[in-house]
Amino acid sequence: MYSILVPVDFTPKSVWAFAFAANMARKNDGIVHLLHVIDSVSKPGKKEIDKARHKLFDFAQQYQNELKVSVISNVETGSVFTTIGEMGSRLGANMIVMGTVGLKGIQRVTGSFTLRIILGSKIPVLLLHENIEEENIKNIVIPFDLSLPMNSIVNSTIRTGLLNQSKIYIYGILQEKSYFYKRKIHTVLHEIINKLENAGLAYSIDLVQNKYQDLTDAILKYANRLGPAAIAFPVLYGMSENSRHIPELASDLVSHSTLPLLGVNLQKK
Repeated sequence: MYSILVPVDFTPKSVWAFAFAANMARKNDGIVHLLHVIDSVSKPGKKEIDKARHKLFDFAQQYQNELKVSVISNVETGSVFTTIGEMGSRLGANMIVMGTVGLKGIQRVTGSFTLRIILGSKIPVLLLHENIEEENIKNIVIPFDLSLPMNSIVNSTIRTGLLNQSKIYIYGILQEKSYFYKRKIHTVLHEIINKLENAGLAYSIDLVQNKYQDLTDAILKYANRLGPAAIAFPVLYGMSENSRHIPELASDLVSHSTLPLLGVNLQKK
């Protein structure tokens, strides 16, 4: 069954995410799993866990009838950085939807909570910076960057695009004009096009020559011109299981974008 996991901290951001997920689930005859994580560091007792269960149940009941969707409440102890992703996989969720805010100050240096949650998830995480309608992911923009594993990013984005019959936009800035650079672009684009056509998704490819333009700024302007759109971005594991890498593009998008962001974790299986 199609399902979406929504982490709940009982703030208005949780309500945005719940409403958005409910619309998607309802149109796909699916359900919404709500998840509240109690930090295990605090060593919660049975009384605190039961209180959280009642609070989450009341939260679900408050909106369930209005949103007209089946809801299952889950309360777990652990770390939000790993428990959200682990529960998403355990419950067979197709996507995690959560409200968030942009990075501020030192978070840009140390890494945000949001990006650490994506690193702990094997399924795509849709980030909402404001209350939006489901139509906002009918278009999904994938930044084109040869320094990233484009085929893996496209594969993960296709799974989300199929659920919403989204149109996929590949947008990038060409940095040089050498023959080998152009040849590599041609090869990668050919593979991407084959994947999108085999999936039956509409697509558009826009590559511009401008070595002075910042990719993040260009992506945001491009996505905003499309109207409602989400932007896919990758977070990566390194060569070893304990090595993690957050591309600068990911931090910049989370910091500056008010559009929905689809975080894709390209960790090793």
